[in-house]
Amino acid sequence: MKKKILVVDDDPNVREYLTSLFEDNGYEVHVAVDSSQGFDKAKKIIPDLITMDIEMPGEWGPRLYRKLATDDALKAVPVIIISGLEG
Repeated sequence: MKKKILVVDDDPNVREYLTSLFEDNGYEVHVAVDSSQGFDKAKKIIPDLITMDIEMPGEWGPRLYRKLATDDALKAVPVIIISGLEG
């Protein structure tokens, strides 16, 4: 069974790049365009890994991370923050 990765990002170019990268390396990839959709998909599929952007429409990444970290079914899922924020 393939490992599942959930990509949560509002930028279609980032979603496309990460999807291609992960699928080319044998992962099953699911995508979400915002935090709300990301949380719903995470609850449904229980991914092995979640990548997310920090700045998204609606709830930002840190708020989604707090939701994931306090959900019994999702709190053990590793999260990688991938963001294009300029500093």
